[in-house]
Amino acid sequence: MEMNQHMALDDRPRATLTQNMNRISIVIYNITPPGGVERAAVNLANSLADTFEVNIVSLYSKQGQPFYPLDGRVTITHLGVPFTPGLRHYARQNARSLKALRSRLTFTSDTTTLGMSVNPNVLLALLKAVGTPGRFIGCEHLNYKDAPRIAQVLRRFAYSQLDDVVVLTEAEQQIFQRRLGLTPFVIPNQVPFLPAEPALLTAKRLIAVGRYVPLKGFDRLIEALAPVLREFPDWTLDLYGKGEQEADLRHLVLREGLDNVQLCPPIREIEQAYLTSSVFLMPSHYESFGMVIIEAQACGLPVVAYNVPHGPRTILSGGGGVLVPDGDAHRFAQAVRTLMLDRELRERMGTEARQNALRFDPAVIRQQWLDLLGALPLSSRL
Repeated sequence: MEMNQHMALDDRPRATLTQNMNRISIVIYNITPPGGVERAAVNLANSLADTFEVNIVSLYSKQGQPFYPLDGRVTITHLGVPFTPGLRHYARQNARSLKALRSRLTFTSDTTTLGMSVNPNVLLALLKAVGTPGRFIGCEHLNYKDAPRIAQVLRRFAYSQLDDVVVLTEAEQQIFQRRLGLTPFVIPNQVPFLPAEPALLTAKRLIAVGRYVPLKGFDRLIEALAPVLREFPDWTLDLYGKGEQEADLRHLVLREGLDNVQLCPPIREIEQAYLTSSVFLMPSHYESFGMVIIEAQACGLPVVAYNVPHGPRTILSGGGGVLVPDGDAHRFAQAVRTLMLDRELRERMGTEARQNALRFDPAVIRQQWLDLLGALPLSSRL
């Protein structure tokens, strides 16, 4: 599937909207920052915009646009619910969110509302339980076992109220079956772009992308690769993201004496950063999917990742990457060093990676959503 380098996979000619399209609302904490769930929500909204009236409902934002490009036909409703962190505020927070949803959204028999995380899913379950009309679907973006204890408890009581639940991997589907007695649908995330030409893999550049938070494991990545980066000072490691750990990560880089590690802010044109790199690194402690893995693979980058549940092992089962036992810093560094030294290996794995990314073609994922939603493509209904 070859196309212009700057064209997203689903930027195809669209059918004309009909006047009586069913409505879909996608409920998310906050649609404006960069992140995997936010990217997934935007991708889903864009892919359904020619078949449904799509509205993104952003619980905690008052205004603003998504970090990622949004189809002009998709609307955004900012509820502006004040957010107060902490478990002791949880009940009041949800009461405010529920009130805002009921007062600002219209629910009818032909509306479908999707939640994009555990708490939005619980809110939708409460709406369903009190007789609110419409269809309510919970979408999971966090591994069952990695969710906080309260989330696991709420799932047990709330998810049976939902019309459907969607998870990202078959491994998660099996866990939900065992723990909740539910059989969720499996619909993975879609790859947002496929450049016309892959990365050349000649740049002496390693790349990782994600939030600067403990679960992403950038601290253990820097520690694992410090000896390799000192051995090869002409190679660089660029970490794209932002978050609470930024100061600690900068201190760690200084402590290790690494002049070839850069902390870079998130960029909308992340595709170009992949294309000018040669190896993608995923050091997370856990990932429900790992959107950035398929982004990097679409650009032809080989991947080195820790073998954590469930995303990396699910995605890389299709090839184009190396899975390292979780926490084995030495083997992680050796896998990266091998790829740095062997261009032929990088190219072979990069070709496999790009082919693997096609499993997440937006057209394929979109059809899975249409099957779930019981809708035919608009062109079939005209």
